[in-house]
Amino acid sequence: MKRLILFATIVSFSACTKEEDPIRSYPIVLTREVSNIVSGSATFSGEILSVATGISDHGFIWTRQGFPTLTNTLAEKKSLGALLAPGIVEFITPSTLEPGKTYSMRAYVLAGQQIVYGKVFEFVSK
Repeated sequence: MKRLILFATIVSFSACTKEEDPIRSYPIVLTREVSNIVSGSATFSGEILSVATGISDHGFIWTRQGFPTLTNTLAEKKSLGALLAPGIVEFITPSTLEPGKTYSMRAYVLAGQQIVYGKVFEFVSK
């Protein structure tokens, strides 16, 4: 009986195959915490970890109302243009943030017809 169980275990493990990781056809974007929050301004940063396809645009979106997306007409956007290689990106907002207000922001990339967003971070302006 022990030999039968051992044989069945060996056969079941030998029949397993390693799954291949699918090739990512879109970039990876991370949003970092907002920093240097000063009177009316803040520093946004993010990191583009991979550029699987050409990035025609990248930047940051922020808003006080709704969710920060490219289709949110109430959101502000800073386009930083095309990107050829992975790396860290930063943007210092102009002095237009209203003091004491909560904002939501995140990084984005546009690659072909795909929009890839980073995580949303909230911050309170000064």
